[in-house]
Amino acid sequence: MTNIAPITPQARPGLCILAGAADKWTGRIRRLSACGAFVETGGRPEVGTQVALAHPEVGAIVAHVSSHGRGGVALGFELTEESSAFAFAVHAHDMTRAA
Repeated sequence: MTNIAPITPQARPGLCILAGAADKWTGRIRRLSACGAFVETGGRPEVGTQVALAHPEVGAIVAHVSSHGRGGVALGFELTEESSAFAFAVHAHDMTRAA
């Protein structure tokens, strides 16, 4: 898996990096739950590909590409305490940032 560089502390809410084995794409998290996400991105990793979804302040989680949609990709996570904590932390961080 590719090393993921931080975006910047000034990143806008939802900004993320989607990283596959050989490629990285910037994107924006539009929907996020403990078992998946929809990321707006120009990247189109193949369905079934394992990727890392990284938030600049919260960290990253391993996911798989479940489908391509209009303007982005749908990701699935294994439902675990880690995935629940990741989703909660991203929402909390993005809701409490100063504008």
